Amino acid sequence: MSELAAQIQSTREDEQRRIARELHDDLGQQLRALKMGIAVLETQLAAGNNDLSRSQQQSCCKSRSTPRGVVARHRRQSATADAG
Repeated sequence: MSELAAQIQSTREDEQRRIARELHDDLGQQLRALKMGIAVLETQLAAGNNDLSRSQQQSCCKSRSTPRGVVARHRRQSATADAG
C-alpha cells in the first residue's frame, strides 16, 4: 500500500513540475511579446501618435488572461485523464 501512495505522490509531483514548466514558458513568451509591444508604443508616442490600435488593446487583454488560460487548460486535461 505504501508503494502505491509513493507512486501517486511521485505522479503528482511530476505533473506539478510539468505545469510549472509550461506556465513558465507561456509567461515568458507573453513577457517577450509585451516588451516588444511596449517598444512599439514608445516609438509611436515619441512620434506623437497617442492612439492605441485595436490590436494593441487586444494584446494587453490577452496577456492578462494567459495564466488563467494555462491553468484552466491543465485542469481540463487532468480531469479528462482522471475520467478516462
